[in-house]
Amino acid sequence: MANRRRLDRDQSSVELNDDQTQELQALFNLLTNGKPKLDRDTLKNDLSKFGIRDARVEEMLKEADPNNDGSIDFMSFSQMMSRKMAKSVSEDDMRAAFRKFDWKKTGQIATAELAEALTSFGKPPLTTRELSEMLAVCEKDGQVNYEAFLKNMFSKEGEQ
Repeated sequence: MANRRRLDRDQSSVELNDDQTQELQALFNLLTNGKPKLDRDTLKNDLSKFGIRDARVEEMLKEADPNNDGSIDFMSFSQMMSRKMAKSVSEDDMRAAFRKFDWKKTGQIATAELAEALTSFGKPPLTTRELSEMLAVCEKDGQVNYEAFLKNMFSKEGEQ
């Protein structure tokens, strides 16, 4: 399902306002001690203090270090953070929207309702093929488990 559209870090980001940019710049400066780039060892050391494992740091570096030189400049750092902000907002917003369809509070919504919403109102709307591929993972007996659907939508390729 390589053609499947996902709402992941490659496709979702938010435009940062001036305050957010300044906050990210301050965080970046704190992490780098004012240097122009954040290196792998510093990032690992600083994030380990917050319980973030090395594997997660490597994932972040892979995302934000396209040159694979082991360092991140402010532009790459802010783009990565912007995508992460968009992902969390989008996932929460989608969960809230799904709950409006789930008036029985079962964690399920009718496949037909979801299909109509995603092929009519999405930005951009999904194609029938994209919808079919997504539903193949989380649809059963005319119902979609929305937690499984969100996991499918927001997971990275190869994850699941």
